[in-house]
Amino acid sequence: MPAPEKTTLYLRGVPRAVVREAKAAAARDGVTLAQWVTASMARAFQGGAPVPEPSGELSQDLAFFEAHRSELERRYAGEYVAIIDGDVIDHDASFEALATRVFRKHGPRPVCMPLVGRTVVRVRSPRRASG
Repeated sequence: MPAPEKTTLYLRGVPRAVVREAKAAAARDGVTLAQWVTASMARAFQGGAPVPEPSGELSQDLAFFEAHRSELERRYAGEYVAIIDGDVIDHDASFEALATRVFRKHGPRPVCMPLVGRTVVRVRSPRRASG
């Protein structure tokens, strides 16, 4: 089966805040911005396309992140980290500042940039919800 035909999409006039949130969402999902936008557009058109799987490079770096999560939480809590080839190459509290530095230095390539921090799960009490 032939690979799907791909093209480039240029968008003008997209609010900066929307672009920033899309980049952050893609980083949280461990996919490229193009993959995230493609999946989001497909969901809008088809009523729910799956989020794409991380590329090979991102999968390895996400695995590194998960394996070293507790150490990273102690060292970089509340910050985004940039991971390339299983190594934290930079970190910052601002995703935009981090991405700017990383892409300036390493060029346009997939980079794993998750937010480091403990996940807090809040569960609503069924007793309180029913009353």
